[in-house]
Amino acid sequence: MQAVKTRFVSNFALVRWVTYVFIGGGVDASLWQVYGDFVFRIPQIFGSPLPGGLQPLAVPVFLILPLLLLIFIAPLLLSIVLTIAKPEKQLVPPLYVNLVAFGWFMAFTLIRYTSDFIVAFVLFGIAGYFGGVFLNRVAVVLLGVAVNPDDLASFSFDVQAEFSKVCAIFDSEKYRPNIGILDEDKDEKPSAVTFTGRSANRFFVRVSDFFPIVRSRITAIFYDRADWYVRPKSESLEEDAEAVSSYLKNIFSRNQMNVVEIASKPTPETEELIQMILKRMKGIIPRYEEVSKLGWAKIIAFVGAVAFIAVSAFLFQDYPTAIGLLVVLLLYVVFELRTEGKK
Repeated sequence: MQAVKTRFVSNFALVRWVTYVFIGGGVDASLWQVYGDFVFRIPQIFGSPLPGGLQPLAVPVFLILPLLLLIFIAPLLLSIVLTIAKPEKQLVPPLYVNLVAFGWFMAFTLIRYTSDFIVAFVLFGIAGYFGGVFLNRVAVVLLGVAVNPDDLASFSFDVQAEFSKVCAIFDSEKYRPNIGILDEDKDEKPSAVTFTGRSANRFFVRVSDFFPIVRSRITAIFYDRADWYVRPKSESLEEDAEAVSSYLKNIFSRNQMNVVEIASKPTPETEELIQMILKRMKGIIPRYEEVSKLGWAKIIAFVGAVAFIAVSAFLFQDYPTAIGLLVVLLLYVVFELRTEGKK
């Protein structure tokens, strides 16, 4: 019964995601339609193809700027709005919004316009595709990766050995490639080290020290990440976690380190590692929720200072004042970064 319920929820979430993609594509196609109608009605609006005073502005104002807005700005804004509005918070990719909008608009084009414009629209479609690929990366940075903690596979066990000796196993050139360790992260706690790795799936493994007891805990979290979300937990993911766990236990046993099994329920170290992963997968926009009022005040003050420097330099051409303020601002930013780094 639980499997049926899980499958239903997953399928319903997929249908809702597809619906949001088509909503975004439909809105974007409508914007394309409004723009196309405007271009063809320019002679009626201005009474001629273009008044003489507007001729130099024709290409940037009526062609380049609208196309940049339609291909880059509109899909990204729609992606942000629809992703935030979606209950699962799964990214609505700007690329898919662009592709749906292009297909939708091309259908209208074949009905309403002559075939002479199809080549131009196809070129816009190609630009929309590559622009969408770029926007997908931007959207992931801004919105993060959707992940459900239930889709993460984990294991934990203890090793009766000193913390430094256990860490040396992960740093060893003999074992490191076979485990799949890619990098080592400095942990907030001096008594813990976190490694990033990849086998069949991506994983984080943390080594925690139980000083003064001669014992270390190995905790690992595995996940199967797609471009903008973490896939639901599968048997292959759990098998991969089990394979790495067995290999690690074998390594420690061969090095005369006794392995102690612990209960299968999540440990405090497991919860800490999961929270670290969730935080890393957050985008810039979700992290704004964590900014304090003082932080917002600093951000607004920084933007205001940059704007004042720009006005002083480019509008009033007061370069000494602008340079002096820029130096002071840079020194303050460096001071803030050093302060944050010491926390």
